[in-house]
Amino acid sequence: MTFDAWYSKEENLLLFNRLGIVWVTALAPNRHIRLPLATPRKTPRGKPTTHEKLKCEELSARYPRRDQYSNYPALNFRVKTFSVDLTTSVSDLKLVLVRDYIKSRSFEQEASLTKKHKKRHPHKYLLTNSRTASISWVIRCYKSRWQIEWVFRESKQHLALGSCSAVSFDAVMQHISFSFFGFVGLQQLRNDTSCKVKNNHTLGEYRRELQHLYRIRMGTLVYLVNLSEQSESVDDILTDKILNNELSRTDLKAKSDKPFVLIKDDKALSYLASDKVA
Repeated sequence: MTFDAWYSKEENLLLFNRLGIVWVTALAPNRHIRLPLATPRKTPRGKPTTHEKLKCEELSARYPRRDQYSNYPALNFRVKTFSVDLTTSVSDLKLVLVRDYIKSRSFEQEASLTKKHKKRHPHKYLLTNSRTASISWVIRCYKSRWQIEWVFRESKQHLALGSCSAVSFDAVMQHISFSFFGFVGLQQLRNDTSCKVKNNHTLGEYRRELQHLYRIRMGTLVYLVNLSEQSESVDDILTDKILNNELSRTDLKAKSDKPFVLIKDDKALSYLASDKVA
C-alpha cells in the first residue's frame, strides 16, 4: 500500500501492521523520527535513552554533500537509508532519504498534479515497514502513487466522481463504482484507437469527441461518425433508413461533415464488423 504523509498517523500505521500490509509512505520534512544511537546516552532531563528524536529535515541537514549519498543512475537519484522508529509502538522501519528530489525527472509528474505555487522541500523522505525492501522497489512504489492520483483527478473532472449527492452508503458506492467503470472503459477505448484518430487528445478531449459520435451501419460494417456539425439535426440524420442500410453512400456523403471515403481514417473512432457490436 502506498500513501502520502496525510495518512501516516500512528493509528493508521498500527492498523496496517496488524493486517500484515506492507506499506510505503512519504513523511513531511517536519515529521519527528527516532534515530537509534550507537551508544545509549542521557536526555537533557537525565533519563537514559537509546534513540535520538529529530525532524526529517534535521536528519538531511547532517548530510549536506552529494558524496555522502549512494548514487543510483537507473533511478536518477542519490539516496541514503536509515533504520528508524516513528514512535515506541511504530518501530523497526526503513527510511529512504532521496536527495534533491524536486530536481529529478520523476518530480515532473508529481508537480503536474499538485499546486504550482506550493513551496517545496528539496528532499523526499520515504518510509516503509519492510526492512528487506530494496531502495528501487520503495521508490517505484511511491512513484506509482502519482498514476493513482491522476486517475482520481481525471475521474473527478470528466466522470463526475465527486458529484454524488446520494445520502445512502450503497448509492454512494454505486456512484463511485460506475465512475471508475466509465474511466476504465474510456481508457480502454482510447488505447485501442489508432494514434492518427486520437490526435494526442487528453482524456477529457477524447470524451468530448465521443459525445459527438453516432453509430451508422452500412451493410456488414459499422461506422462511428462525427455528425456534430450538421445543419440538420442528428435525430433526422440517424433515421431507421440509415440503420437499415436504405440510405445510399451519395446521400450519406452529403449529410456527413467529411466525405464518406475519409470517415474511416479521420472521423471514425472504430471500424468494426457488425457481429462485434452489441
